[in-house]
Amino acid sequence: MYAFAATIFLSAYLLFFVQPMIARFILPWFGGVPAVWTTCMLFFQLTLLGGAAAATKHCPPRAAWEV
Repeated sequence: MYAFAATIFLSAYLLFFVQPMIARFILPWFGGVPAVWTTCMLFFQLTLLGGAAAATKHCPPRAAWEV
């Protein structure tokens, strides 16, 4: 049980650590306009939402409570 929680917290930490770093890295390539930052943040947040949706598809919420 603790391994699952540690994995979730590690993946969230890496996502929110890598997300701004990549956005800051590609910002000068596209002229430094605010739309680049917004698009990068939107991409990562939608990827996170998609991962959560895929996880709930394979593990329904009721099964998660029975562990």
